[in-house]
Amino acid sequence: MFNIAHRILGYDLYSKCINGPIEELNQTLYAQPAIYVTSLAAVQKLKAENQKAVENCVVTAGFSVGEVTALVFAGCMTF
Repeated sequence: MFNIAHRILGYDLYSKCINGPIEELNQTLYAQPAIYVTSLAAVQKLKAENQKAVENCVVTAGFSVGEVTALVFAGCMTF
């Protein structure tokens, strides 16, 4: 996911998340994509470690950019 985000965004989001600087990562320009991609990466990790947890999920929700993440998780949108 971070590789795809890198191609779309034109910068290395993974590196920005790991190395900062935090002052940039706190800016909406970087924070919103970071929240979105990191949240979906966490879902992929959960799927790999506990597929049943994902299969048994019956509702998703999010706030702000988290709403988009929830829609992707629910299958209503694609990454």
